[in-house]
Amino acid sequence: MSPQERLHIERGGHVLVVEEIDGARWQVLSISLAETEIVPAKPGSAAHELHRDAQRAAVAAASKLGDKALVRPSRYSYEVEFHVADRGVAWRLRMQKDSRDVEEKLFHMPRNTDDEEEAFYGTHDLALSAGEHWVAAQRRY
Repeated sequence: MSPQERLHIERGGHVLVVEEIDGARWQVLSISLAETEIVPAKPGSAAHELHRDAQRAAVAAASKLGDKALVRPSRYSYEVEFHVADRGVAWRLRMQKDSRDVEEKLFHMPRNTDDEEEAFYGTHDLALSAGEHWVAAQRRY
């Protein structure tokens, strides 16, 4: 806990933290003076499969708590966005440390394909998977 987080809790607030659990799965903890509890993932699941989904769940939980909540920023994160490149369209993966871009990779969609929709979503899934693996690898150092 940082000094800022401790002070926030001492004043009756909650700190929401995303942490990795067994394998590359993620949970959100809500820490207060009274207790530490796991913020439930989607119904029927104890954890989030994607780091990105857990981070979004932490922000959503914080918005419900109002100014009583503080979300600990993830040191490592990523963004996937649609990108038009010289070689056609692609998904751009931006890997970030402390909210700053440190690496970028383009995932180009195949040009000659029978199923453009499958290529679109399949390439997006590849970029997401690469981002998740990158975050998990960084957290091990």
